[in-house]
Amino acid sequence: YVAGEPLRLLAIGTIEPRKDYGAAVALTAALVAAGIPAELHIVGRVGWGRQTFLDAPPAFLTLHGYLDDSGLRSLAGRCHLLLSTAKAEGLGLPLLEIQHGGLPVVAPTGPVFAEVLGRSGLFIRPEDPEGSARALIGFARDGSLASAAAASRGNVARWNALAAADAIRFHRFLGEGASAYGGDPAAIVPPA
Repeated sequence: YVAGEPLRLLAIGTIEPRKDYGAAVALTAALVAAGIPAELHIVGRVGWGRQTFLDAPPAFLTLHGYLDDSGLRSLAGRCHLLLSTAKAEGLGLPLLEIQHGGLPVVAPTGPVFAEVLGRSGLFIRPEDPEGSARALIGFARDGSLASAAAASRGNVARWNALAAADAIRFHRFLGEGASAYGGDPAAIVPPA
């Protein structure tokens, strides 16, 4: 990101209430009001639930609809960060997928986001667009986007190491049964 140029934010997922894209639009509007030229790019089909921002989309918003993998990769390569304003998320795999390419992630405070991102993300409160915009401005201006890209790749390496360790444990389990976990096999099953 270079000051004075547009800060390009990417959001990915079906446009529905739980993704809270209205908060992403409000945050982007707060950036623009603070003098930061910003663009919000949403990739995803329109799903269920009425989204008022779709009635009169602001000039900074581009709705891409569905993009195939190469189209999404190309767009992500032009954006500065992934913005998630989701009210609920499963495991958070899309955040890891985007970090694989080194794109920093901005996400809500909350357990699933903290678990998935560790210290590699910038955490915001989507219900506070002005406060979130201030945090994002500081993040962009102090050069943290470059270090966040490196942290993103490190976070993916952390998850890959965890997955590799789980694969080893699982293969041992297949060969040795519950005794592969050591001790009393009943101890690995939590009480009901």
